Amino acid sequence: MEQESWISRTQQFWKVHVLLGLLLITLISFGGVLWKTNESVESAIFGLGTIELVLIFIGMAGSTFSWMWFAFQCPECHQSVGKWVMRHSSFNTCFTDLISLGKCPHCGYSG
Repeated sequence: MEQESWISRTQQFWKVHVLLGLLLITLISFGGVLWKTNESVESAIFGLGTIELVLIFIGMAGSTFSWMWFAFQCPECHQSVGKWVMRHSSFNTCFTDLISLGKCPHCGYSG
């Protein structure tokens, strides 16, 4: 039987769903920027030009990183676990490291 992750035991898994939604919107906005800059005919996507799409992408990327940095906190020591994961994990494993934590990396609280 597989053991529950620290995120699940501390009832913070709903924050993972929010993070995934933010990541999806960020990727869609990045795709819009790529599509708009590679387009040969000048047209607007939902009435938005290239500058607006770039600003939306930058805002969504900042929101996504801010959510991960501030939302995931240990209920025991109140330290940011998201910040710890972002600082100590590689970019490729950041998300999986966050959801597979067994305990708080700061105080060892296991939920």
